Amino acid sequence: MHTALMAHSLWLLKYRMMGYPYANWACLAFLVFVLVIMYFNDDTRVALYIAPLWFGLLVTFSYAFNLHKNEDKLDENNLKEQLETGK
Repeated sequence: MHTALMAHSLWLLKYRMMGYPYANWACLAFLVFVLVIMYFNDDTRVALYIAPLWFGLLVTFSYAFNLHKNEDKLDENNLKEQLETGK
């Protein structure tokens, strides 16, 4: 029972993030700052090189073994049964 929000319905949300959209950009700038600092430190530079390979390997195995599909979604027809059994 996942419904996507339309662009015009985003303003109807009761909780909005403080500082939007500037906080998003601040978080991204901080992550870039961390990557730059990792690049200049000899001990963490190896992790900076290995991380894309590791994430690529995880994505490859996820798609190879169909782990990217969510099979535990609630079905509207048997929602009551799933809630009662706790599955």
